[in-house]
This record gives sequence, structure tokens and C-alpha cells, in this order.
Amino acid sequence: MKKTIRKPICLAVALIMVVSLVSSNVFASNATKVQMKLSNFEFAKFKEKNEVEMYSDAKDVRNLLNLKKDQKDTNELNVTSDKFGKGGVLGFDSEKYLGQAMGIWIPDLNSDEDKQKLEQQGIKGYAQIEYKAKQFNDAVKKWDETDWDLENSYYEVKVKLPKNMIVDKEKLVYKWNLDKNGKNADEFLASLYDPQNMEIQGNTLIFKAKFKTLKSNPALNLIRKKPNLPLQDDSKNWNKQILKANIPVDINYKKDTNALEYSVDLAHSIKLVDKSGEILIEGSFDMQDGTLLPMDMSKTNIDAFPMKQYLDGDIEVNKNTESDDFYRIDKNKTFDLVTKLNVTPIKKTVGDPLGTLFGGMPGGKTFSDMQIFKFWPALDLGSEFSATLRFPEEIIVPDNIDSNSLNLFGAKDIFCIDKVEKSKDPITKETILKVYMPLTDGARKAMPSLHAVSKLISSVDNNLYLKVSGLKLSNTVEYGKNYTTKGTVGGKVYFKFITDVDDWVANEYRAELQEKFGEDIVKKDDIYPVYHFNIDNEKIEEAVDYMINNHPEIFSEVIPNLLNDAAARRKYDTNVYSLFANWIGKQEEGGRDYLYLKEGGNPDDITFTMMAEKSPAAPEKPKLQNNNPKTGDDSNLMLCVFVMFVSGISILISGYKYRKSTK
Repeated sequence: MKKTIRKPICLAVALIMVVSLVSSNVFASNATKVQMKLSNFEFAKFKEKNEVEMYSDAKDVRNLLNLKKDQKDTNELNVTSDKFGKGGVLGFDSEKYLGQAMGIWIPDLNSDEDKQKLEQQGIKGYAQIEYKAKQFNDAVKKWDETDWDLENSYYEVKVKLPKNMIVDKEKLVYKWNLDKNGKNADEFLASLYDPQNMEIQGNTLIFKAKFKTLKSNPALNLIRKKPNLPLQDDSKNWNKQILKANIPVDINYKKDTNALEYSVDLAHSIKLVDKSGEILIEGSFDMQDGTLLPMDMSKTNIDAFPMKQYLDGDIEVNKNTESDDFYRIDKNKTFDLVTKLNVTPIKKTVGDPLGTLFGGMPGGKTFSDMQIFKFWPALDLGSEFSATLRFPEEIIVPDNIDSNSLNLFGAKDIFCIDKVEKSKDPITKETILKVYMPLTDGARKAMPSLHAVSKLISSVDNNLYLKVSGLKLSNTVEYGKNYTTKGTVGGKVYFKFITDVDDWVANEYRAELQEKFGEDIVKKDDIYPVYHFNIDNEKIEEAVDYMINNHPEIFSEVIPNLLNDAAARRKYDTNVYSLFANWIGKQEEGGRDYLYLKEGGNPDDITFTMMAEKSPAAPEKPKLQNNNPKTGDDSNLMLCVFVMFVSGISILISGYKYRKSTK
């Protein structure tokens, strides 16, 4: 029996060893071209004018601006490029792009397909992690051995202005390699980038920087903290701004001109090539957004996004906060801190944006109730919660705190803890903890439409909890003195969406729909000469799912065409909207820290106050002997009395015997 078991085990072990020996060739392909998708711009908007973040391109600029005559405004366009971060120049998907470029397969252990490939090769369990680490290290080594053509490798930002915007070249200011405070050039980025002179080609501004080096240490932002540890992202170089430009422009507004002609096109791209010409990595992101048009809304009332939401927040330690009390913390024990945030208003806004905007859908329904909203796409979707906690010097935050040592509850795998930044305030000596909680990749992929957005966001718990464990008081705390931790919690959500795509589908595919589901599946509008889905038809859900499953071109072709063709949108009154909402957490009623407000401070902070206390003293052992009769206990006193009594009796007896003997 042992022999029959031993043979397959030996074969499996041998297979794993063989795979490890030839790891750089397994699943490898000689990739010569890699196409990357870069992240969005961090910031790009006009300054000094009220901005409309939501607009309908069916309206003209005259109505939005309330123009009576042509006019000219001087504005400043502020452009801040994406931030250098995780994965370096290759971004968040750096492992995938690195492997493609180097011809080495680096498996994604979150992918069922990749894990299945590994298991087919006999690589299971922890061996998969080791295999991935080896593949990654081999790819990095090959990257560092590549003879890169630095002269033709670059990062570039293009700003294309329409003809009615004229750049004031005298006042144009731009700066590369800014730190996050915007004051001094960052030494790390300066060692990586070699900024070139800005070029102006017609009405296009080009900001280009070549690379001084593409070694993995700066370019991929990789370090090895200890000799035996694997390579990892150096988080201290995350969130460093690459480029910031302030571009003064004169804008000529004209009556009877469509708003889209006032939009600005922005793009950033990257190109990496080796001297042999065998490796080419290109990445790009284009942003074409009419919402960048500065509009003077002083005389026009538009109830539209962007909007600001205020959420109820609190900070808790082992029990609910009380407004006029503080916590007593045992100095010798660790404790946990939990930030609580009620996100009901965000669920309502994001789950039903048009309901929030226009006062509700017919019959009180939301997007998750109506199947036709599966055709309304959610584009460029992004959302993030963030928390900043400031601990006084007397509270010790663990040195090794990171995204794995914090816990997020209530997010239902829709939001996750992505990054934790720990720093020290040089003036107040406070420990500052910044925690970023974006949408998970799985959540983003699951939200192709407003219907899906509504359904998914609505599934998040009403309260989100962020738990920070292992806090401890320092030896410098004073007993009886109060110490306050302060925090701010907030976030954002943004996406574009196209309305009434269901009307487009109902018209373009009307014959097929009626043949399969009956004449009544679509009906003609009472006012406009178009057909739309009959939402009262009992087969409406089946019809919608049929179109989505059998006509992938609706999302791959029709919707992209609608985005680029204003005339096609106007045919069925389909409009493009942009939603952008910020939210801020406020201390919930009854949770405001009374002591903190009494001492002064920012009322927007979410706080809790605590006092250090000593551990209870151990009970004293009973004393068996006390040489001081004044301080002895009652038992000692009784003993003395008893001894004196016995001695007295003895003396009396002795005297009696003596007297008797003398008689």
C-alpha cells in the first residue's frame, strides 16, 4: 500500500521541482509589445469659475451661460497628472505588464483561471505563492538586464485646447517632480525623470519627460527590506505628484454654439523601448470631458451634481461613545479603536442617482427595481473611502501596521483596505494614520450599468467599521490626565452614464424583440416618434437579459458610438451625465466628545478621549506578627491578654502553695 501511494507523490514533487527549474520558460511567450491602460488624471479643471459637473449636451451653451452677447473670460486651467505609486511606471497592474514585457508568466493568484493552470502543473497550496515569487523575481532580473533605450523612452502629458481658448504663454507655469506639498522637487522622482522643454504645437501643449534610468528600484518602485525577503513596493514613494501645470487661457464664448466645442482634451501616455527594438511598452489614457467648461452659474439655478453628503460618524473603544464621558484605559494593556460610519445617504445617492437628482422614479422605484437600467452604462467608475486618524504622542501605534493589520467590516467585499500611510507630525508629535479604502477590482468589474451599481452599493451594510488593533499607552502618560484621538472620515464617487440607451435598443432591435417576445414588448411613445420597452410587460426581464446576453455589441459598439456621436445621442434623446459626489463624516448625535469641545478644537473632527488608570493593586497577605502593640490587630491583643491572664493565675497558684508550705 505504501508503494502505491509513494510513487504518485514522488512524481508530483519531481514535477514541481522541474517546473521551478524551468520557471522562466513555463507559460512564457516572447512578448514584443505590451499595451497598458494608465490611470486617470488626479486633477484637471478650471479655476475661478463655478463649474457644472453635470450637463446635457442637448442643451446649448447659451442657455447654460445665460448669454445675451458674446463675451470673453480669462481663466486658469489647472492640470495635475497622475501620481507615482504602486508598481511605479507600470502602475497597479505592474506584475501583469512586467511579465508580458519580459516573456515570463506571473500568475494572478486571485484568478481562478491562473490557479487552475498552476494546479494542472501540480503546483498547489503554498507552492503557488513560491512559484509566483520566483517568476516575479526572474522577470525583475530580466528587466534590470534589459538594455533600455532611454533616449526614446518617455512619459508625456498632452493638453489640447479648442480654437476658442488662447493660451497666455507669458503667465504659464509648470513644475515637474513636485512633492505632495507642492513646494520642493522630490529627489526620488528627479532621479527617474529627465524633464524636457515644453512644446506648443498649434493649440496643443506637450509636457514630456524622458527617463534617466529604468532600473527596477526607482522605475518599478521595488525594494527588498531584508536580504531574505521578497521584492515589494516601496510605499514611501507612493502618491508623489509627477507634473503640475497652471495654464492661463482666454476663453471666447459665442452665442448659438454647442457646449462640447468648449471642452478640453487631455491625455497622458508612456513609452518604454529597449535598444534592440524587441520590447515595446505603451500605455495611455485619454480624458475628453465637456464638464471642464467653466460656466458662470450666478444667474442660473441648476439642481445638479457635484453634491456633498454628510454622514454620521463616531469612534468607539469597547463600548458606545458617550458625549460627556471618557474611557478609562489600563496602561499595561493593549486596546482597539473602531471608527464607525453610517453610509445610508451614500447608498441612496449612488444606488439611485436620478432619483436623488430629480426627486424619485415613478412609483418610488429605484434602478435596482427596473431591468431597463441594465442598458444604462456606468463609465469610468470610481469610488473611495478614506480615514485620517491622529493619535496623541502618548498612544503608541504598532510599527508594522499596514493594510493587512487593519479590518474593514460591513463593506461586503465591495470596498477594501488598499493602502495605509503612517507618519509623524513634527510639531504636535501626533502619529498620523491615513487609510484608503477603494472599490475592489471585483466590484468594479461587476458594475457595467447603473442597475448593477444600485444593486451592489445597496448591499453594503448601513454602517462601515474600520478597526485599528494593538494600540498601547506609552510610559509617559500621566494618571488622571485626558488624551484625545481625532479623526476625519470621507470619500468620493464619480462616473459618467448615458440615459435612455434602452430606447435606442428598443428601436434598433424592435423587429427581433417583437418576433421573440410579442408585439407588446415595445410600444410607441405617446409624444415622441420613438419606441421604448414596455416595462409593464411580464416578459420584460427576460427580454432585457436576452438582449444583453445575445448582443454584446450593445456595450462594445453601440454605447461607445453614442459617447462619440452627439447626433446619434440626440436621435433618441440619450444624454451623457457626469456624477461626482463627496462625503464627509460628522460625529453622530450623542457621540460628540464633550471634553474635547470644551477644550477647543475643530468641530468637524470625530474624537474620543481617554484617561490612563493603574491596574488594581494585589491584596496584601495577612500579617502573622506585629511588634508594635499600638498597630497590631485584635488577635494579637487577645493573645497578650490571654498570656497575662495565664501568668497571673500561675503567680496566684505559686503564692498559695508557698503560703501553705510555710504553715
